[in-house]
Amino acid sequence: QLRKEVVGVGLEVGFWVTLGYVVQAIGLETVEASKAAFLCALIVVVCPVLEALNGGRVTLAQWSSVALAVLGAGFLELGGNISPGQGDLFALMQPVGFGVALWKCEKTQQQYPDQGGALTAIQLVCTMLVSWIWVLGDYKGLPPAEEIMAAAGNSEVATAVVWTGFITTALTVYL
Repeated sequence: QLRKEVVGVGLEVGFWVTLGYVVQAIGLETVEASKAAFLCALIVVVCPVLEALNGGRVTLAQWSSVALAVLGAGFLELGGNISPGQGDLFALMQPVGFGVALWKCEKTQQQYPDQGGALTAIQLVCTMLVSWIWVLGDYKGLPPAEEIMAAAGNSEVATAVVWTGFITTALTVYL
């Protein structure tokens, strides 16, 4: 059963998650995927910083883990051009959006442990609504039915939509 007090927090978490997706999409227009992946990996910095800023205790071992994670992600992802570029600021906002969402969601789950499904649903609805607004803006209305049918009939596109929608969005938000 959805608790009223969780709706506002769910909308806030949904805002941050959606911000992460929006700036990721904008950033990927001009940033190499490997650099964007590294910048997104900085989420491991955002969560402990938020915890510390809000009076939580972050141990030396946890900060060491953060440093090792950033270093490891750098080795894995930063093989090409790492000079600053036009979309870097957008890509750098990914870990902020996703990090604030994860941190806030964890705090909410501690307070309302039975509301995981509700928080997930609210986040997904926020993301869906902003995605539809984006599509409507791109097409200045609804996309042509022929384009939708052509995309749905393309197995690569359909697989990518199912994978992105159900695995990398819904499942990861739920977990």
